[in-house]
Amino acid sequence: MLVHTAASVAMVLVVIAVTMNVRAANRVDELKQENASLQASLNSNVATMTAQTSQAAANESQVMDTVLKLQQASYELAQPDNISLVVRSPYAGSSSQGILLLSSGGSRGVIIVAAWTRSSRPPTITFG
Repeated sequence: MLVHTAASVAMVLVVIAVTMNVRAANRVDELKQENASLQASLNSNVATMTAQTSQAAANESQVMDTVLKLQQASYELAQPDNISLVVRSPYAGSSSQGILLLSSGGSRGVIIVAAWTRSSRPPTITFG
């Protein structure tokens, strides 16, 4: 009788062990799938961040170029001996306008233009 009880207990333990092993294997498979999904999401996020970082660097470069141009324009505007010429569009109805600042020696100059779009041709400067 004791042998039958021991055999029954052993069978129950084997069934429990097999059941737990199957559950553990299923959970491992679920975790592998979740890991693959998270890895794909992480890779996508890294790609997005890389693109955003590149765009931010390009934007920073454009901002610095603009700041340098504004500094140069401010410097030229502050020089009392510079020559300034009004720039108007040769096209009727165009609102483009600006100013050409030339150093008194003519060695450097700055053109400041307003209401000019990249799709239109730049205004021409005519003397006289």
